[in-house]
Amino acid sequence: MSHARASKGCQQCRSRKCDENKPSCNRCVQRGELCTGPRDTSKPTFQFKDQNEKAASLVSKKEKRVRRARSSHALAADGRASDSSSSPTSTTTATTNSATPPSSVASYDDFFIPAPITNLNLDLGLDLQNPYPWLKTPVLPEKKKPSAEERAVSSFFEKFVMYPCKESSSPGFLELLPCLFEEVQREGRLALRWAVKAVSYASLAASLPATIEEVEVGKVRLKANECYGRALAALGETLRDKEERVSDYTLMTVVVLDLFETIYLHDSTPNLGSHTEGMAQILRLRGPDQLYSARGWSLFRLANHRLQRQQLAFPPERAPKRSDIQDQLVDSLADDLAETKIEKDNYDIGKVCSRARELRVKLSNPLDLSSTNDPISGTISIIREMHALDATATSWRSGPKWTYQTLPLSSLILINSSISDLSDINFDYWPKTIELHHDAWIAYEWNYHRTGRIILHTNLIECLDRLLESSITNPNSDLDLKATETYATLHALRQTSLEKISVLVDSILATVPQSLGDIDNRGYLLGVIAPENDILKGEVEMINGVKAVGAYFLLWSVKVIKGHEHASREQRELARATFERIREISGMKRALGEKSCI
Repeated sequence: MSHARASKGCQQCRSRKCDENKPSCNRCVQRGELCTGPRDTSKPTFQFKDQNEKAASLVSKKEKRVRRARSSHALAADGRASDSSSSPTSTTTATTNSATPPSSVASYDDFFIPAPITNLNLDLGLDLQNPYPWLKTPVLPEKKKPSAEERAVSSFFEKFVMYPCKESSSPGFLELLPCLFEEVQREGRLALRWAVKAVSYASLAASLPATIEEVEVGKVRLKANECYGRALAALGETLRDKEERVSDYTLMTVVVLDLFETIYLHDSTPNLGSHTEGMAQILRLRGPDQLYSARGWSLFRLANHRLQRQQLAFPPERAPKRSDIQDQLVDSLADDLAETKIEKDNYDIGKVCSRARELRVKLSNPLDLSSTNDPISGTISIIREMHALDATATSWRSGPKWTYQTLPLSSLILINSSISDLSDINFDYWPKTIELHHDAWIAYEWNYHRTGRIILHTNLIECLDRLLESSITNPNSDLDLKATETYATLHALRQTSLEKISVLVDSILATVPQSLGDIDNRGYLLGVIAPENDILKGEVEMINGVKAVGAYFLLWSVKVIKGHEHASREQRELARATFERIREISGMKRALGEKSCI
């Protein structure tokens, strides 16, 4: 009889050495496996094991290997075909980043998962502070040092998570992500863990010091893509479970994957942006019950905000459709709370913009000016109604929460001149007027509101241009006088929209210094490095104290402004300069080079 000590290791580690940590061993946590915990040796050691799941897993792995092999053969065949039919120059220019998934991907199940990176040394580039600043000793015991992965995740949370603040009434951004991430380590929900790891490694690779060799940076980037592929595969499995597909963890997974794709993937990646449609479906399936808990409401606000922005920014054929469930959920929100009023107001802005788009499409067809029902007069009435709605929208952001201070740049310089020498700071690329908000989130909500109004007036101008063209070329001589009056009316409405766009663009640009961390909410400089080269070419160094979340908040608004035909040349130049800083701060430029496009 053997008197060897019976192993107390978990079921997953029985064939390996288990550290017997409770409630889940560290090996299983790091491998992303569900851990049953150490075995209690005081009880009988007879165990009845269900091998169905193990057998199904082996079959699934075999099928995946077959699919990958077929995909590899197909890709190789395509590569040989393109090599034989293209010139040497085109072959060179067709070479892509090895971290980009292949273009044949069509579903979660078939997504390319790179081989695990075994020789990854993340500690080479981690410029990390003491994780325990409340202790005197800067040198940590070896067993207390966080792993490279834990540091990468902590760094991502530090950059992108904003916690609610009662002082500024900010509801926060991704505030539930840290606790959900910790919970899934115990409950075995793998998709969210892989998604967070993917965006953490990608953020780390984009922010490593320039002294780190590009080979090492590439390894971290490959690790991010490996985690991204595994997150997609795990999400595909999760969506097959009727209960799990509507869980908080699944919704947060989709939000994090959307963030990853927005910043760190090329626009040419297959299915890019499909997660917004996934958010819409999950919110629909979760139904009204999701609003009956604080956590459910917070997740609804986070996902619905992104969904509304997509519906506002893109035409109907490219954006998730508005559903009756979405209407019902927004309509069920209270009218007197600031954070619920944001959702309702943003939804109303989207509906007004949808009406303007529909009007523009209608006017793209030839107008029947010989009809007894004057189409121009009817359209002018609709446009005046939308102008009135826009004027009403300016009052939606009212109350102490939405107040902000406006300073000319000269006053801000004067405030800081008594603190430090400003001779090395180049203010040429600063807006002439600065807005000081409670925090970056409040500034973002203002910019969301302003960008929606810019889109509205842009659509109205296109409608007015169509009407102006029709009134000038009207062949009916009996309508000459009427056409002259109509022309003056249309021109006046068009000028009103142009002036409003100019004011809105200036207001958005006025929030840039605070959003990018140049100044705090009192106007004090936080540390700015003047650009040594042409800022329009992106040669800008990161500034101290910047959080990537502020740059992320500015993405959409600045993208709309920098190429807007009705913005002034000076406004577009300042927006392009800001856009380059956003690419630098967020890591888009280092991750994707000149190919990054929001």
